[in-house]
Amino acid sequence: MLPTEQIQGIIPSIQISALNNSQLLTQIAELEAELKKLPITQYIHDLKKLLKEGESVEQQLRDEGANIMLLNGLKQMKMLDGTIISLSKTP
Repeated sequence: MLPTEQIQGIIPSIQISALNNSQLLTQIAELEAELKKLPITQYIHDLKKLLKEGESVEQQLRDEGANIMLLNGLKQMKMLDGTIISLSKTP
């Protein structure tokens, strides 16, 4: 069999596969659009937003604490509950 005949033989399979993939992509897009309309999706989005804001506040507080220590020449300090705060980064 000639190469052109071999290629012609697989073209219909390629077309069917491409059509099937296109239909799957369409179904996925439709389902994702439906999912975005569900209240739980918005609730999850809102929770993620709150988490991101909370993480930002936490980082600001950590930075403020580090700056206070730096301004006072402290590299490490022991808190009343025994917790040790250090400016060195740990892995």
